[in-house]
Amino acid sequence: MTIIEYKNNDTFLPEISIVCLTFNAAIFVDSLIRSFYQQDMIERCEIIIGDDASADSTISVLKDLLERSPCPARLIVRDKNVGPGTNWLEAIGLAKSTYIAYVDGDDYYTTTSKLSSDFEIL
Repeated sequence: MTIIEYKNNDTFLPEISIVCLTFNAAIFVDSLIRSFYQQDMIERCEIIIGDDASADSTISVLKDLLERSPCPARLIVRDKNVGPGTNWLEAIGLAKSTYIAYVDGDDYYTTTSKLSSDFEIL
C-alpha cells in the first residue's frame, strides 16, 4: 500500500472528510472528483480515496485530477486487492475530521451545496 498526498498541510483540520472507495472505476472518477471540486465548501474539506488495486486506468485518472485538488487529498494505491472492508477501514482511518461524507466510486454529487447543506443539518 502506498499513500500519495496532495496539498499536504499538517496544521489543516478539515470540517468534512470526503471518503471514497474505488475499484476499476476509470469511467466514473472524472465526474466524481469534479463534483467534489464544485462543492461550495471544498476548501474546508479533505479528500481520501482508497483504490483497491484497480486494473484499469483509475489510478492514472485519479492522480491527474488530484494534482489539481483545491484541498488536501490522499490517494491509497494498492498492488493487491484487499476487499471493501479493509479498504474502507484504512481509508476512514486517514480521516482528520469529525464528519465523514462517504461517496461510492461510481457516484457523484449533483448539487454544489451537497456538503454544506448536510454539514448545517449535522
